[in-house]
Amino acid sequence: MSNHQKAILLLVLLLVVATSWFFRRQDGISDMAAVTENGPDAYADAVTIRVMNTAGKPVYHMRAERMAWYPDADRLTLKHPQLDVTRPDGARWRLNAEQGRTGRAGDPIWLTGEVIIERLASALQNPLKIVTSDVMVKPDARMAETAQAARVDGTGYRFDTQGLTADFSANRLELHSQVRGNIDGSG
Repeated sequence: MSNHQKAILLLVLLLVVATSWFFRRQDGISDMAAVTENGPDAYADAVTIRVMNTAGKPVYHMRAERMAWYPDADRLTLKHPQLDVTRPDGARWRLNAEQGRTGRAGDPIWLTGEVIIERLASALQNPLKIVTSDVMVKPDARMAETAQAARVDGTGYRFDTQGLTADFSANRLELHSQVRGNIDGSG
């Protein structure tokens, strides 16, 4: 075999190897596309969102470890969301959850798993803590609601209830049913 023939054979062999590598890479890409076909269209880590009213006053502030948008389901998912709702007088409520989801802007936010709702202490009010699960939040209306069991702890009292509605604007809790609790009258 001449040097010229050896060079052509080597070139053909390299071409076969390169073509094989190229097609294997294409198979991997199509497999990856198939796996992520129902995945998020976009995601972001360590996200902070602030929503203001028309007067420029804060309505709510949301943070999440991760947000992912699924356009086929019209759904935004949240990992460890924290939602701060500010009352017109400046008092704040904070909601923390394991997971959350919502649709388009203005839709309710569903907080799932364990949810902790806190009225933060201020000069006007004592702190309050609610531990529950699966809460629907309407941030624009400054309301939250659950049908699940909830424990409400405040200064001098503790209640257990099945379901509750929290109206953050009116600073009011409505305990739905099976309410049991203690009130400490010393104070």
